[in-house]
Formats: sequence, structure tokens, C-alpha cells
Amino acid sequence: MKPRMTFLILTLLPCFNSTGTLRAQGLNEEKLIYRLQQLDPNLLSDRTREQLSQMLVKHSQERLEMANRRSSLEWKKISTSDQWESYKHKCLQALRASLGQFPAIPKDLHLRVTGTLLGDGFQVENLVFESRPGLWVSANLYRPDPQRASMPGILICHSHHNPKSQGELQDMGMTWARLGCLVLVMDQLGHGERRQHPFVSAKDYSGQFAVGRQDYYFRYNTGIQLHLIGDSLVGWMVWDLWRGVDLLLSRQG
Repeated sequence: MKPRMTFLILTLLPCFNSTGTLRAQGLNEEKLIYRLQQLDPNLLSDRTREQLSQMLVKHSQERLEMANRRSSLEWKKISTSDQWESYKHKCLQALRASLGQFPAIPKDLHLRVTGTLLGDGFQVENLVFESRPGLWVSANLYRPDPQRASMPGILICHSHHNPKSQGELQDMGMTWARLGCLVLVMDQLGHGERRQHPFVSAKDYSGQFAVGRQDYYFRYNTGIQLHLIGDSLVGWMVWDLWRGVDLLLSRQG
């Protein structure tokens, strides 16, 4: 989380905690909303904001170093298989907890094939499926042509900066489909057809714009929003990938 966003959230918390007092003063909901909208978020001077930013960075670095030292000491104490199993279990539990909360596994992905492209020894299905209620995942499914009776399934997770349309991902999909595999390439949250910002080119954005990086930059905002509700961007990405495995297993062959 960027320091500026952190302090903005912290300074607004007292305002929301005082809403009960405002209501007691006879303000209705519309007046209350109006009063909150008039609050000035720029409560800190540039110098103070910079000082607090440096303090936050220093504090984060100290916490990271302490965690690394603690982990190293625990690792050095391991001398038996039972100690290793205990250590491994604790680490995996912490990793699972860091991902956030997961919803119930959907009984139906509501798969929709929106189009089919024919190639030399393969076909590409353009499809969408629902990984969470109301959350749609766009993907391309590469499959052999003609269809095989039995096929390995491959799920490709694209990089930070490029969606499923990246050239080398298409090459892998076509190549492995010709060899008899089902290959699913999905757009991760905030990328490609799941883009959550309106900026297509440099003329649409007032700041520095990089076509191959803009989705990645704006995905940072999604991560902040998910942290505020106790979830994580990585957790939502993991969930989508799990549902991608479900989709592969549901296909004939």
C-alpha cells in the first residue's frame, strides 16, 4: 500500500467513527453524506507526508528484517523429520491465511463459448466463465483438431505485464494443441478483457503511459481494495486459476 493512501485512510477513520454524533445532532443521511464530502483529505503538508512516508518505509523494512531473522533461527533449529513437518505445516498455514477468505466452490461455472477460430491442426475457443458470483473470467481454450479421445490439460498463467493475447502464449497454445493437449490461457484480474481502467493509449492518460505495463500499474489499486476487506489480489488470482482447472476437467477427453 502506498504511504499516501495509508495516511488518507487513517485520517478519514475518525470522521466515520463520528457519524453517530452527527446523527445525534439531527443530520439526516443526505446531509451527513454532504458533510463527509466536504472534508478536505489534504490534511498533511508535503513535508509531513514525506517524513511519515520515510517512517513507514523504515518500519516496514525493520519488520521484514525481524521476520527474516526469526525464520532463519527457526530453520537452523530443525534437525529431525518431525521438526521439519511441524515447521512446514506452520509456514503453509501462514501462506493460506495470507491469501484471504475463499467463497464456496461454484457448482456451475456458467461457461459460455463466444466464438471459435479454426487453425492448422487446432481450434481456439474464446470463452468466459464465472469464478465468483458476478465475476467473469475471459480465456482462450486451445484444443486439437480433430478432437482426441484422451488429452493432457495445461493451464497457463500469464506474466504481470501481458494478458492472454501475448504472442508467445498463443504460440504455446497452438503448439501444444497440435500435439494433443487442451491448453487454457486466462486473463488475470485487471488484465486484457478484464481491464479495470479506461486508458487504452497515451492520449487517454495524463501521466506516464506504458502500453505493456498499464494494466499492471492499475492492478495495484485492486490489491489495495481487496486488502481493505481482508482479502488479497494473489488470493483472487489463485481462486480463478483453481476454477480454470475445474473448467479443464469438465471438458470431454
